[in-house]
Amino acid sequence: MSAFEFCDRCENVRGVLLTSDQPSFSAGMDLKSLESLQKDEAGSERIQLIGEALTSPLRCSKPVACVIEGHAIAGGLVLAAACDFIALTRLKDYLLGLTELSVGVPFPNEALECVRHAIKSNRGFRKFVFESKNLTPASAFALGFGDVLVIDAKLTAEEWLRRVASFPKGIFETTKRQVHGPFFQRINHPDQTLCDRLPVGRNREIKRNLTVDALSHMGGSRLTAIKRKNAVPLSKL
Repeated sequence: MSAFEFCDRCENVRGVLLTSDQPSFSAGMDLKSLESLQKDEAGSERIQLIGEALTSPLRCSKPVACVIEGHAIAGGLVLAAACDFIALTRLKDYLLGLTELSVGVPFPNEALECVRHAIKSNRGFRKFVFESKNLTPASAFALGFGDVLVIDAKLTAEEWLRRVASFPKGIFETTKRQVHGPFFQRINHPDQTLCDRLPVGRNREIKRNLTVDALSHMGGSRLTAIKRKNAVPLSKL
C-alpha cells in the first residue's frame, strides 16, 4: 500500500507533511533514463504511471503540505506542485526547476498539468517549462510557485496543517476536490480518488530521500506526529 493511499484510508491521519532529511528535497528521476521509455507502448504506459505517482498528493483526501529546503528539480518539483500547501525556506541556497525539455524528455501529461495547476500564472508556467532552467527560490516564488517564502518553512507548514486539519473532514474533502477540479478536468480524469487510481508498488522511481510524516490529532497547541524513524519513506512504495 502506498504512503499516500495509507494516509487517505487511515481515519487517524488528519494531514500529511512531505519533507526531506537530505540536502535536496528531490532531484526527481534520472531524466536520461526516461529516453528509452519513449520507444515502445510499455514505456509510454510507464511514463503515464510515473505521472500518476508524482501527482498522487492531489488525490489524497487529506490536506498535504510540503516543506522545501533543498533542490526540487524535475519530478521533485512536480511532486511538490501536487501538494495543497508549499512552503519554501528563504534561508538556504537551492534551486527549483523543470529540466525535461533541455535533455529531450517529454513531460507525462499529468505532471505537466500539475505544474500548470500549481503555478497559475501563464507567464510563470511558460518560463518554467520552455526555458528549462533552474531558478532560485525567490525567482520561483515571484513566478507564482509556492504559497509562502519564509524563514521557518517547516513551522509554517505545520501551522497550516494544524489549522486546516481542524476543519470538518467531509467539508474539507469536498472543498479539496473543488479546488483541484480544473486539474482533473484537463487530464480528463473520471475519478479523483487516490485509492482507485494510484497503482500500488508502481511509484518506486521517486527519489529515495523523501519522507512522509502522517500528522494525526492536531488539536490544541500540541502537534502529534509519527516520528521520523517510523515515518513511511516513499522509497518503500
